[in-house]
Amino acid sequence: SAPEFDHAYSYVSKIKARFASQQDVYQKFLTILQRYKEQGFAIAQVKQQVGTLFAGHDDLLAEFGNFLPDPGAKAAPSNKTKKVKQPAPAKSSSEQAAAPNTPSSSQQSAKKDAAP
Repeated sequence: SAPEFDHAYSYVSKIKARFASQQDVYQKFLTILQRYKEQGFAIAQVKQQVGTLFAGHDDLLAEFGNFLPDPGAKAAPSNKTKKVKQPAPAKSSSEQAAAPNTPSSSQQSAKKDAAP
């Protein structure tokens, strides 16, 4: 939602400003988040890495905790590795009209084999 996005944007802006003279810290923070998203790092691992990165900046660490899900959770893999089963395409109305309730040829041959 918009308020959550605004809060996250404000937080990231605060980090960028705080470490303006240490751009590597800001870049490492972004890299940690990217790895979490793309590779599914455990939340505990992300929290530990950010804790080390922001050592001495307790306000940033406390605020970061507001964005974290359940500590045992892992990020969902990105769409590149996620396989989603696509639903079968629906038959058009003309296909349905052509064969309303006729069994397929394999169903018909199975019935013939089962007949005495």
